[in-house]
Amino acid sequence: LINHEVNTEIVDKMKEETQGFFASPFEEKKSLSQVPGEIEGYGQAFVVSNDQKLDWADMFYLVTHPVSLRKPHIWQMLSTSF
Repeated sequence: LINHEVNTEIVDKMKEETQGFFASPFEEKKSLSQVPGEIEGYGQAFVVSNDQKLDWADMFYLVTHPVSLRKPHIWQMLSTSF
């Protein structure tokens, strides 16, 4: 985040929380999986068929603002510091 005036301590904490998430066991990450038809959560955003060859890259996508667009089933499972 450059030129957004976000405190570097906040950015560093978010990086730390994100790294912790990806270091967690697969079953824990899987509990935050994307649901069909939505991009938010843990998974793959660009899988369009079961026959598709993937360049594997995990992602964890969250909408943070506005708060009204957050997915409660995801946010309730995250640590409060996240």
